[in-house]
Amino acid sequence: MLRTETSPAAPRAGKGWPPFRLVKETRQGHVLICVALWSAISFLIFSRFVLATVIIDGASMEPTYHTGDRCLLNRLAPFFGSIHRGDKVVLRDRGDNDYAIKRVVGLPLDEIDIRSGKVFVNGQPLKETYLAPLTRTWTPKGDGHYKLGPSAFFVLGDNREVSEDSRYYGPISESALLGVVVN
Repeated sequence: MLRTETSPAAPRAGKGWPPFRLVKETRQGHVLICVALWSAISFLIFSRFVLATVIIDGASMEPTYHTGDRCLLNRLAPFFGSIHRGDKVVLRDRGDNDYAIKRVVGLPLDEIDIRSGKVFVNGQPLKETYLAPLTRTWTPKGDGHYKLGPSAFFVLGDNREVSEDSRYYGPISESALLGVVVN
């Protein structure tokens, strides 16, 4: 129940509004409730649109990440066009109808070739120092050629033997990217 304290001696403005004053304990309770609500709302907005935590589940990014590893996800990067070759991104994975973490290999308007176990970007071999030694890249059809559109990305997992990525389902649209993983 709301406790009020009437104050007949207090000057009244207009038609006597407010007819009561909140006692100190009630004001403090309202302030605490407001602070708690704003904190919860701020946290939800921040974690949904700015920075989120990601827990790795699967082997597609080994040796870079292992199951159980935790990372931060910059959710603003896709909106500001700050996605670069080599970035690790979280995306809506069309293959598993789930979320996945992959590495960006091809940017919009790039041409990607996979031949002889290597990745070529715009005719130049891609230096992939993050891969395990002797890692080879193949496509399900042997060699592959991909021409990316103006808002498409080509992503690969670091563990090429088990990763289901753009080699299987093609380039992904920018709208499928949820954010860039921050180390």
